[in-house]
Amino acid sequence: MLKNYSIKNVCKRIPISIGMIFLRGIFMSIKNKNKSYLTAVFKGFFWNILYLNNTLQFRKKIQKNRIIDDYEIEKYMISHSIELEGIKMIIRNFIGKK
Repeated sequence: MLKNYSIKNVCKRIPISIGMIFLRGIFMSIKNKNKSYLTAVFKGFFWNILYLNNTLQFRKKIQKNRIIDDYEIEKYMISHSIELEGIKMIIRNFIGKK
């Protein structure tokens, strides 16, 4: 995501992605009574921060050669988050069982 999207879309999407990943880690840790899911999320965040300079170098190369803007690509993408729909379904099932 960081390498491919325009800076405007990166700024818009990164917080949402981080939030969803973090919530998924919490949910899976609680559901499976195993903190390793949440630990994996933090390890993944740390890895991305550790290699941020490398990612930004790749971004520079990719953005320099870019010929199609985000809008053109997004026209062919699903307009909603499949993962968010899955989370909603899990929550509905979880609440319904109580």
